[in-house]
Amino acid sequence: MTVPRTAGPHKVVLATYSSYDAAQHAVGVLARHDFPIAHVTIVGCDLRWEEKVLGRWGPASAHRRS
Repeated sequence: MTVPRTAGPHKVVLATYSSYDAAQHAVGVLARHDFPIAHVTIVGCDLRWEEKVLGRWGPASAHRRS
């Protein structure tokens, strides 16, 4: 496996997925296990976008912000 160009001195590739939905699901699993997802970035292949994960929205977090 080759490391994508997005890897650098402060970036580590945790996994690769064939779809954005699969990557989002993985972030959800990490969040449920208290992984610090504020430090996670989802990078699309054939770079169409790069998304910085700031947190996870759900009923409890939406309620806290209102």
